[in-house]
Amino acid sequence: MALRTRSHSNDQVSMKIPRWVEGGIISVDQGERILDAERAHGAVEGRVVESGPPFNRTMTAVIELVSCLAIVLVVASGALFVSRLWHGLGIGGRLGVGATIATLGFAGGWFVHRIKEVGAARLGPFLWLCGTGGVAMFTAVLVDGSLPRIRARRSRCPV
Repeated sequence: MALRTRSHSNDQVSMKIPRWVEGGIISVDQGERILDAERAHGAVEGRVVESGPPFNRTMTAVIELVSCLAIVLVVASGALFVSRLWHGLGIGGRLGVGATIATLGFAGGWFVHRIKEVGAARLGPFLWLCGTGGVAMFTAVLVDGSLPRIRARRSRCPV
């Protein structure tokens, strides 16, 4: 008698039971009872078990390191490029650079953090840190650009 496998149960144990039956470790009846117990246990806890093989995403340490180095390289090359143009940019252009860095950092961190993987959990906050640097740049340019106007108002004030 063949084991009746269910397509809706794909956790680790349910995938191994047919091999155990074929190897003679357990009987077909025992395999059926294990599958029924696992199915009932999943329904009680409210787990949703999808059909098909499990999709396991992993980010190795090498991929994580290369991602961080690539981000640092992009930031450094962007800094070199913008530094040549910085004095020619007006306040609006400088604010745009800060806003772009902040937006890309926060959006990239949010996207990477959604992956729900250990390496991504470390890479997401690193991108958020880059976004925070963009906010700091935006704020510094905004304050630096408004200081001359504040000083001009103070010089005209009789007090």
